[in-house]
Amino acid sequence: MANIYELNDQIKACIQLDEDHVVDTDDGEILNLQQFEALQMERDAKVEGLACYIKNKLADAEAIYAEIDVLSQRAAIMKKEAERCKAYLAGALYGEKFETPRCKITWRKSEICNVLNIDAVPDEYKRTKVTVDADKTAIKKAIKSGMEIPGAEVIQKLNMTLK
Repeated sequence: MANIYELNDQIKACIQLDEDHVVDTDDGEILNLQQFEALQMERDAKVEGLACYIKNKLADAEAIYAEIDVLSQRAAIMKKEAERCKAYLAGALYGEKFETPRCKITWRKSEICNVLNIDAVPDEYKRTKVTVDADKTAIKKAIKSGMEIPGAEVIQKLNMTLK
């Protein structure tokens, strides 16, 4: 069985001679219209089969993403529970070492800087973060209205919809 591309080329290479016949321009073979229509139906069946395969793969991916969401929520709940228990244990032991064959709790000192009022901090100790990003929606609207925006363009694409 030929693949979709070969069938497409075969169909494009046929010229209808009359009501009942087409001719293959590659080899000069004359096909009756039923043979030609069978070629088209075969190609359509392949396209339909591939489209359904794509739909199944997308549905599988969505199901996996949904399961990831469920598992992520469960993991977040478990992590919160562990953090709550850890905070309770830290409050109960507060610096006291603990060790058994199954677990070991130790402590280490650390320091953090806590800024109480950013306005009171001298400028030499401040950092400024600047993020520059293009407003693509506004640029697209401006270009479509006839304006020329240097460094930007609107590109037309063909996006296949499969339902």
